[in-house]
Amino acid sequence: MRRGFLPLFAAALALIIPLLFVTSVAVPSWNGRHALLALEAAVGLPLCIALLRTRARAPALAGLGFAAWGLVSALASPDHTTAFWGLFGWGTGLLFVLALVGCWAIGSGAGDDRRRWIETALLAGALVNAGVAILESLVDLSTYHLELVDARPPGLLGNSVFLGALAAAAVWLAVLRPVRGWPARVACLVVLAAAVELSGSRVAFAVAAAALLAAFLTQHWRRAGAFAVCLVIGSGIGLAAGHYGDTTTTTGRGAVASGTRPRVDTWLSARHAVARHPILGSGPGRFRAATSADRTLAVAQAEGPDKLFADAHNLLVEYTVTTGVPGVALLALWLVLVLRRSRWRSPLAGFGIAVLATHAVQPQNAALTPLALLALGAARPVTDPLRVPLAPARLVLGAAAAATAALLLVGSWHLEQARLDFTVDEARQARRLLPAWPETDRQLAQALTYQGRSRRRPQLLAQALSWRRAETRRDPTDPRGWNDLADDEGGGQDGRPGADPLLPRLATRPLVGAGLQRAGRCRGASGRPARGHQSPATVAARRSRSTVRQPSAGQAGGRPGPVASTVWPRTPTQTGSRSTARFLLGAAPGRTC
Repeated sequence: MRRGFLPLFAAALALIIPLLFVTSVAVPSWNGRHALLALEAAVGLPLCIALLRTRARAPALAGLGFAAWGLVSALASPDHTTAFWGLFGWGTGLLFVLALVGCWAIGSGAGDDRRRWIETALLAGALVNAGVAILESLVDLSTYHLELVDARPPGLLGNSVFLGALAAAAVWLAVLRPVRGWPARVACLVVLAAAVELSGSRVAFAVAAAALLAAFLTQHWRRAGAFAVCLVIGSGIGLAAGHYGDTTTTTGRGAVASGTRPRVDTWLSARHAVARHPILGSGPGRFRAATSADRTLAVAQAEGPDKLFADAHNLLVEYTVTTGVPGVALLALWLVLVLRRSRWRSPLAGFGIAVLATHAVQPQNAALTPLALLALGAARPVTDPLRVPLAPARLVLGAAAAATAALLLVGSWHLEQARLDFTVDEARQARRLLPAWPETDRQLAQALTYQGRSRRRPQLLAQALSWRRAETRRDPTDPRGWNDLADDEGGGQDGRPGADPLLPRLATRPLVGAGLQRAGRCRGASGRPARGHQSPATVAARRSRSTVRQPSAGQAGGRPGPVASTVWPRTPTQTGSRSTARFLLGAAPGRTC
């Protein structure tokens, strides 16, 4: 493989990944980056094999071992679709694992003389995201699908925590990177500090502070002091922009974030999933499926009954659950060897370390995590000649990856058109093109329901119901499918009779929140005790209680039972949902729900 191609390709990835935002697809901030994973893996994996003959042999071998173990875990997984592609909107399956190893290999093979290309591309991508975030907090950009998320600007990354991680890592890059001319460096630091402030992420703020400390340790104190002044000015600008746009900022948040405790509880409850599959894990990208049965009442109260963790928000916990103990051991070995080879004082190594530091409490991302490995590889590239074998096979692999990326983007475009127009033909086309994700079944069911009700065609409603059931079969751990099935199979929110066929399954499925309410309304309309039916005021009052009683096993079958501490029948998918149902259906003393 020619050296001239790799530096250009690595720099292109470093620039395109943080800027890729496609407005005409289902998830604008994710679909394009997920499609790129196939190309990153196709180019990088053969290069990683070639690195076995260089001085980067040890990390290359560990990376290939981690990728191979991920493949074994995916093959042993009961859901091969999710294990390979990942969840829709997340994409952290086996393809993501292969892309991580490939990105590190691409960075390692890019060469030492073109390293500044990658630095410039990363810094440019972070600055554009920071500028977009400032605009999002000042003006309404929802016309371009750039709206606030949880009252915080996400930039082009879809989530403010990812914006904060990118901006904080770029602060490290700007501080350590030698730049000619102070005005350019001052402007970069001010804009990036404003983005960190607007992201509302305390982890990103801590990483930026660590970058400033590294400046004091590695550079003259006057220069480091000037950096500190720039960061303070940028934080002030971000705070002012957030106040003007009424958005949440890092220093403007009054109390410590409440998201730490649910994360710790989730990490602790993940030990049950590890105990069930200690060797091979549950498959890459299947953290939610592996741990939703062990979701605790405390997590349901803190995060809400309908919110499940799709990612562990910790890199080691994530891969311990999904790839088993051997998989996380190989990952840890690979990262240690990569970090040992890279020089932490170099700008690119600092960028990669900063992003990985945020992964201790934040989820993986199809943009940030590959960028971190690309930067760590480029921090100390190999200088030995690279002889990548099987050139025809590499061409075929690259063509297949490009075709896969195009297929994913076209399918996501059809899925977005079906969402906008409720067109059945578009929904069917999206289901044919995209992998077997339950989102395609959900959109097809919604389109059929809309067409059936508007045209008064019961046969379309029957087809929609069958697709609802297909969605729950594909991913029984997603509460949205069961909520929609409860709505359709139970007669909708108008309370018509007909929920009895669904009610016996409530105790054994992760049906939470709205689904329990709908099923309760339908059961009440049929003249039976409406155990799940509660007014919003009653639900809010019971959510605020410090102690919640639990329905008995008799209640789960439709017969009144005593209010006691007995538990529901324990099933593979129901343990954590039992805790959530306790949270929603807790009975007052002396009465049953």
